[in-house]
Amino acid sequence: DLPVLGGMMAVGIPDYRLPREELNKEIGDILSVGNIEVRTNTRVGKDITMDQLRQEYDAIYIAVGAHKSAKLGVEGEELEGVVHGVDFLRGANLGQDTSYIKGKSVAVVGGGNVAIDVARTALRLGAAEVHIVYRRRREDMPAYKEEVDQADEEGVKMHFLLSPIAVIGENGHVTGLRCQRMKLEQENEAGEKHPVFDNSGRKRPFPIEGAEFTLPVDVVIPAIGQTTDTSYLGESTDIQVNRSGAVVADPRTFATNVPGIFAGGDAALGPASIVEAVATANKAARAIDRYLQGEPLQIPATIMDRPEGVEKPEMSEEDGARPRQSAPMRPVAERVCDFGEVEAVFPRDIAILEARRCLACDLEKKS
Repeated sequence: DLPVLGGMMAVGIPDYRLPREELNKEIGDILSVGNIEVRTNTRVGKDITMDQLRQEYDAIYIAVGAHKSAKLGVEGEELEGVVHGVDFLRGANLGQDTSYIKGKSVAVVGGGNVAIDVARTALRLGAAEVHIVYRRRREDMPAYKEEVDQADEEGVKMHFLLSPIAVIGENGHVTGLRCQRMKLEQENEAGEKHPVFDNSGRKRPFPIEGAEFTLPVDVVIPAIGQTTDTSYLGESTDIQVNRSGAVVADPRTFATNVPGIFAGGDAALGPASIVEAVATANKAARAIDRYLQGEPLQIPATIMDRPEGVEKPEMSEEDGARPRQSAPMRPVAERVCDFGEVEAVFPRDIAILEARRCLACDLEKKS
């Protein structure tokens, strides 16, 4: 039901990471193909039902993203001043009123890319200070390391081994975040301390008894995960979804259990990357084309022709010893003042130096 095209790319990723001008160019290229009807501000499940779409179209591709933010599940989460990460980014990207951030102290809960995006966006919108509260260590954060480093450079204050246990408020508004200090080891009956690992391979945090304190803040923004809002399904319960709300789809064709309905991107994978979302769409498009022609969805496997190898000059000692080049970045003092792109492209001379480090393994001629 968004007023713009682009989904999470348009409303969930800040301009400084994905310039809107570039995104709109990509969208414009798709629309220029012609014979494409676009309906914005239309909520499936409310303005039109999934069953109506199934009657109108021979094939449907579900790409609704993961726009539903996971809740903290703590006391005080209903207070004014608690804004969930996905909602905060959507409002900022759509130009909605974010004056409640200006001059305020903000606590962002989470350690993923959304949490980092929220923190850096809050700074750019005029927050007096921004704190990230994360229950594990810095090296355990699932966010991209370079994004964490950039947030650090921009002045985001990071607190590790802390878990929120309550949102504190007065007169219905947030005044603080009650936090519990954590440790990454558990003590057994013999008094021995040892780590416990979770399914992700990371050490599981445990509360330190009696180690609590309140972080004084005006705004709390939870960013601890996203799920898919399945309300678009309405009464179409025959489409299979898993416990997190993601549509169950074949990993090769992205066909669902209902003939003619396909799903991909975050709607099927859960929160992932743009590259993964586009890849699933490409695979699904091929399968949909075959479906409409009455052919098997899976393209039969074929042996690929390997490109003919070429002789390569030996890499010079200078090229081999040269470290990886880093893309130039806008100065911190400049970039926190607006949403201009942070990372620039390589200058021509640096790009050539970086290219000379390539081993071209895929084209190496075998003796």
